[in-house]
Amino acid sequence: MAGTILEVKGLKVYFPVKRGILFKKTVAEVKAVDEVSFAVNDGETVGLVGESGCGKTTTGRAILKLIEPTAGEILYKGKDIAKYTQKEMLPLRREMQMVFQDPYASLNPRMSVMDIITDPLVEHKIITKHEKEERSKVLLETVGMNPRYMNRFPHEFSGGQRQRIGIARSIALNPKLLICDEPIAALDVSIQAQVINLFQDIQEKFGLSYLFIAHDLSVVRHISDRIIVMYIGKVVEIAEKRELFKNPLHPYTQVLLSSIPTPDPKRERERKRIELEGEIPSPLNKPKGCPFSSRCPYAMDRCREEEPNPVHLDGNHIVSCHLYQK
Repeated sequence: MAGTILEVKGLKVYFPVKRGILFKKTVAEVKAVDEVSFAVNDGETVGLVGESGCGKTTTGRAILKLIEPTAGEILYKGKDIAKYTQKEMLPLRREMQMVFQDPYASLNPRMSVMDIITDPLVEHKIITKHEKEERSKVLLETVGMNPRYMNRFPHEFSGGQRQRIGIARSIALNPKLLICDEPIAALDVSIQAQVINLFQDIQEKFGLSYLFIAHDLSVVRHISDRIIVMYIGKVVEIAEKRELFKNPLHPYTQVLLSSIPTPDPKRERERKRIELEGEIPSPLNKPKGCPFSSRCPYAMDRCREEEPNPVHLDGNHIVSCHLYQK
């Protein structure tokens, strides 16, 4: 049985809202991530999905300590790194890397491709400056790019090529865990499948574990082993991929899955979509009780007063909903 490489327990990331000109006073908190718990096993791809603003990216950045968590535990190989300083995190940076969403913003325009992907290796004293060229060739070939491009600059490449360069940089240090923050969202649809296949090839070759953040459920279904569904900072459901698509339990998950278009025009016209009423609540003013209660078609009085606890069902299916509470 595969071991657990990452375990997140009760993760919270709150951002203070301050007012005042001279003496800024904290008047409220944005609960971007609120009591999030999940695990990623060795060699596994866990998809993290939800609407924009639900806290997916903040969760990923907090795990890598790019954002300081407010509370909770982040267990990497059994060690809680939540309170690690940046100096203590430095040795772990080799094992935990991130692929960012925007390939146009994540690459330094003043650096050549060779410098972008090999400077981390020099910084960690894995190679010398004289070995950069040879290592660049290997890394570029790994992500399907011509090694002759190593002396070019980011502006000379397309979005898909830039993202491949970003992936090459992220795997340069031979990491164990890769957090992918919507890595294909900014790419053309024709390129997305190629990049997804590249991620799968790299995972098979290097035995990586992925936390794959996305809002496109079709992509997550293709690449993930398990899927986590988030709604305004909360995890509402976790299940194996097949189980989630076959038997979605949380009303919000049911809404998400009903919104996936089908390629068959006849089936698309005949299928029933679940329509939601109302707007997504503000993270500054979340509803009392279940965060989805203000939009849920099945909401009861209990839902509006009491926040549901996660319920563990058969087959590692976890759902936070009063409909399944005993």
